[in-house]
Amino acid sequence: MIAATQYSFTIAFFSFISETICSIIDFQQEKLLIAVLMTVGMTGLAWVRDITKFSFAFLVGVLCLAFTWLTVMFFTVKQLKEQGGISPNIQPISNNYPIMISFSIYSFEGIGIVMPIM
Repeated sequence: MIAATQYSFTIAFFSFISETICSIIDFQQEKLLIAVLMTVGMTGLAWVRDITKFSFAFLVGVLCLAFTWLTVMFFTVKQLKEQGGISPNIQPISNNYPIMISFSIYSFEGIGIVMPIM
C-alpha cells in the first residue's frame, strides 16, 4: 500500500509539473517528452543519499517562495487601497480553500514537511 501511495504521489507530481510547463511554454504536443525528461532528472536526484548537498538549493527555494508571497501581498494591498479598501462585496474564492491547503501539504509532504525537519 505504501508503494502504491508513493507511486501515485510521484505520478501526480510529474503530471502537475508537466502540465504547468506545457501551459507556460505552450508545448501541448510534447507532454510525453517533458515527462520522460523529468523522469530521467528525478531518477538521478533519487540516487543522492545525502540530502545536505541540496541545503543551499532548498534555501534558495524558500527565499523564492518568500519573495513570491511578499510580491503577491504587496500588490494585493496596493489594489485594495486603490479600490477603497475592503468592502462587503468581496467574496472568498472558495469555501473549500482550507481543504485544498491541507491536501496539497499531504500530497507534496516531501518538499514542504520532510526536508525542513531533516
